[in-house]
Amino acid sequence: MNRSFEVIAGPCSVNETNIKQLYEIAKMSVNGRWAVGGLRVVGLKSRTAYKEGNPAYMGMDALVYERNLAARLYNDTQIVDMEQLPSLVIGVDLAKHYGIRIATEIMDSDIQLGLAALESGLNGLFVPWNPSANQLGFPVLRTARMAARYGWTVGIKNGKWIGAETNLADDSSVENRTPIEDVWNGLAVYADLLNNHKIMIHRGFDVPEKGDHRNLPLHNMAAAVKARAGECVRMFYDPSHALGPKMRDQIVANTVLAAQMRMPDGSYIYDGLLIEAGDSTTDTDQHVTLAELEDLIIQLSKYRDIVTPTRYN
Repeated sequence: MNRSFEVIAGPCSVNETNIKQLYEIAKMSVNGRWAVGGLRVVGLKSRTAYKEGNPAYMGMDALVYERNLAARLYNDTQIVDMEQLPSLVIGVDLAKHYGIRIATEIMDSDIQLGLAALESGLNGLFVPWNPSANQLGFPVLRTARMAARYGWTVGIKNGKWIGAETNLADDSSVENRTPIEDVWNGLAVYADLLNNHKIMIHRGFDVPEKGDHRNLPLHNMAAAVKARAGECVRMFYDPSHALGPKMRDQIVANTVLAAQMRMPDGSYIYDGLLIEAGDSTTDTDQHVTLAELEDLIIQLSKYRDIVTPTRYN
């Protein structure tokens, strides 16, 4: 019953100081086989406050993106004539050398996806996902249209805020949907329009009851959302944003337990993992170390069949 489990790992945001770590993560193995199916290569971050011209804060792609945006808005420059984003150059090299999938958050679906489409090395090996703060359907639809053309997988993160009507003590009913579940499943429908490969990403919820969690994970809700989304949807767990810096020392153990959780029909809730690992200038305190990531993968392999770098069939 869906024993395969894919690990997507890497820093919150990529920069010149942690590129080497991406290559180290790509080469992690279990029983002689590469064990990381995808890498986080995030070059443009949506931050709480905008800091123009500060690449360390907004991501290594920020300055190039700003120039491309200005060229697009004021000169009607076409995508093919724009500067390539530095993170995509890195991602293409990793995909070429390791056949590994490149996953990233999408701030601007026009420019970022358009530039990714120019790179044939990313065909079938790209996983763009929506920011949790953006729960609008049309950006997902645009991503889905591009994904259908180039064989990409669409990632769909749940929103941060759960809705005032939600009873956290009863989050397991498939019939009694909460507002956030409707939104999360609704985004999957936008991606469904073109029959894309999809992964739902559970990153927890910002609720008063979260305690020391950065965002409270509701695994039963994730199970209910997955059940409604259909068989072709995979559910991934993001323990970095769920546990956060206050519970960083529990991320490995928590993830191993989450990977063993079951749906009512006996299948596993989670089909994969999106985790922050290594060093980063953003969200530093919620990263596992590379040694911890390697140990986590070894522990996961005792219960699940770890997916090697490959495209989904």
